[in-house]
Amino acid sequence: MKHVKPLFVAAIAGVLVAALYVVFEYCVSTSIDLVWFEWIGTEHNRLLTFAAVIALGMAFFGAKHLTDTHEKWLNKHRHYKLLTIISVGFLSLFSGATLGPEAVLIPASVLISQLFAHHHFKREIADLFGAAGIVALFVAFFNSPWAGLVGFLMARADLPKKPKPIVYLGLTCSALAAYGFLLLASNHSAFHLPSGPLLTTTSIILYLAAIIMGVGYHKIIEFTNAKVAILEKRLPKQWYIHALVATTGLGILYLLGGYLMQFTGTETLEDLFEKSTELGVWLLLWMSLVKTAAIAWCLRTGYRGGAIFPLMFVGATLAAIALLHTDQFSPILLAVAFLVGVILSDRKTHFVSGHR
Repeated sequence: MKHVKPLFVAAIAGVLVAALYVVFEYCVSTSIDLVWFEWIGTEHNRLLTFAAVIALGMAFFGAKHLTDTHEKWLNKHRHYKLLTIISVGFLSLFSGATLGPEAVLIPASVLISQLFAHHHFKREIADLFGAAGIVALFVAFFNSPWAGLVGFLMARADLPKKPKPIVYLGLTCSALAAYGFLLLASNHSAFHLPSGPLLTTTSIILYLAAIIMGVGYHKIIEFTNAKVAILEKRLPKQWYIHALVATTGLGILYLLGGYLMQFTGTETLEDLFEKSTELGVWLLLWMSLVKTAAIAWCLRTGYRGGAIFPLMFVGATLAAIALLHTDQFSPILLAVAFLVGVILSDRKTHFVSGHR
């Protein structure tokens, strides 16, 4: 019976995290659709988009500066810290950051799981439940229990070197409970990609190639990040000048890359595949390169968010390119295979998984 309680707590933590994701993602996607697509008309009004990136970005950096000045107080009051992480993270994504919610929701999910577990276990044990929150979050991201494996890769640093079997059972309970909640809530994956056969000879070859390309791509984004880091070090220390440069740089990248690569990237995936034939291979590759630069720019200049979701957009562009030649594969699995390759290469530098 002593093992039932931690499994139950892990399951409840999974449900809480899944609920957090559903609410947060709804708020972000609804606000972006309303403001950026309906009011601003970002697909056509490119100069207005440029101005909005600067104006809303300045509002985000102002809020970030305010919370940073009270960081010590927030660290002592974890409930308020949780609310701050969520609200400032929302402002970052809403203001135009080409980043994903995972770097906002991962610490929030860890905190929720740990705060709940603290009511039932000592702190050193309760802190382990943060990994259950990360696993549940990735299940919610992809609306699949198998995506918990990606979450496990991200959570390894928070686990003992040799976890006991009960730890793996707890992570599994968290993943299944989160997935059960998503089914009851009729939630859908944020990644709306065309369907295709999961396993064919062609698909297996493409998935393996995508993993290898993910490994190679990690070198590209590392190189881009290093170049942006050199520029970032030269920026003025005053937060408002730093913010103006950061938002202006992002606005220029959006003008260069077009509306399809803006924001997290999940909002425009359907348009990406519908227009892939019209765009062609070279424009799809160009968008991927500009997206890569925008990811590095946002992470280095202080926007809140993570690289996992936008990297899925890069993987989706590879899937769109592959679909121009064959449809004998699953685009979502190809994009995930690409992401796995990036994460496997990220074990030493933690560029991707470290921004959380």
